[in-house]
Amino acid sequence: EEQRIMDEMTKNCSSQTYSRFFVPETTDRRHQRPKTFMTFRNRRRAESAEKPQYTTTDKLGQYNVISAGHDHSAFVTDKGKVYLFGSNDKGQLGREEKGKFSIPTKWDGIDIQRMAHNRVVSVSCGSAHTCLVTSEGYVLTMGCGLNGRLGHGDVKECRLPRVVEKLKTSNAFIKKACCGGRHTMALSDTSRVYSWGYGRTGA
Repeated sequence: EEQRIMDEMTKNCSSQTYSRFFVPETTDRRHQRPKTFMTFRNRRRAESAEKPQYTTTDKLGQYNVISAGHDHSAFVTDKGKVYLFGSNDKGQLGREEKGKFSIPTKWDGIDIQRMAHNRVVSVSCGSAHTCLVTSEGYVLTMGCGLNGRLGHGDVKECRLPRVVEKLKTSNAFIKKACCGGRHTMALSDTSRVYSWGYGRTGA
């Protein structure tokens, strides 16, 4: 009976479509519990998923905020230092040169306002742009400017971080900002929400 069930399941299931199936309970003691069969290829994939690869960042200090975009990532340390890595094709890493950078590189350009205490407290990565929030409530954006996602009133690419002047002139103290694929949102200390960028779908 068991062999008949197995033959029927094998007949109805394609090994290319289904990587595993359960054998129903039978009177045979060897199969008193459902058994899982897995192909060798999927077994290796499952084993590799159980063993993640870690990157040591002990030398960089503790980090408070991390963010991953489409093809770039960033994190902020407890000392307000920003490290970015990945693709810089649109300037999303805040660097002039194009290319891909696999090693986290510290960005020291936060002294735009000439205030040493104006540190980065938050970072968010979008599809091809990056948003930074400082301890003084300023928002800086960089990268691809299509759809106005950078908030500078144009659609130009910005390869160096630039303060969003509209928020600054509005005396908005931003606590947190978040990048979507093609838009950006910011939350002020008065719980006011600001958004800009691609809005055709209601974003």
